[in-house]
Amino acid sequence: MDEFSLWNIVLGSAQVSSLMTAPPDLGSYGLQQYYSFNSGIPEGENFAVNSLPDHKSNINGTLHGFALSGSSSNWVSSEAMLPVFLSSPSLRISTDAVLSWDAVPGADTYRIYRANSPNGTYELIAETYTTSWQADCSMHSASFFKVVAVSDNSRNRYKQ
Repeated sequence: MDEFSLWNIVLGSAQVSSLMTAPPDLGSYGLQQYYSFNSGIPEGENFAVNSLPDHKSNINGTLHGFALSGSSSNWVSSEAMLPVFLSSPSLRISTDAVLSWDAVPGADTYRIYRANSPNGTYELIAETYTTSWQADCSMHSASFFKVVAVSDNSRNRYKQ
């Protein structure tokens, strides 16, 4: 988890989309709590960094049951997701297809994920620097794709 915010209002889809790429304004109407998970040193010795500060209302959290050392159960580098808008959102694929999408400002790479159903488990299958990718679907009866834009500038943030 990279960020967590608690609201006492219903957020619209545009608001949720904007929160995927930037933290909320702490003065936002309805925002009750905001945790950025930006503590500790990624994969470092963080035994003393066991509190999660609330940047809005100072209701800080305490981590229990975390090793806080090494590459798991610890603070790790973040990779913020940026919204991607596919040029061809509806796509029926027989064997091969070229996926293409609009460039996302600030994106350094794009990760392509595939699943066998729309609500299935998506697995990372490729990463590219361009805004298109050729998909080989010959081994799958159906393929569903998600494209995630990644900014290298976000890798200095931390998540649990």
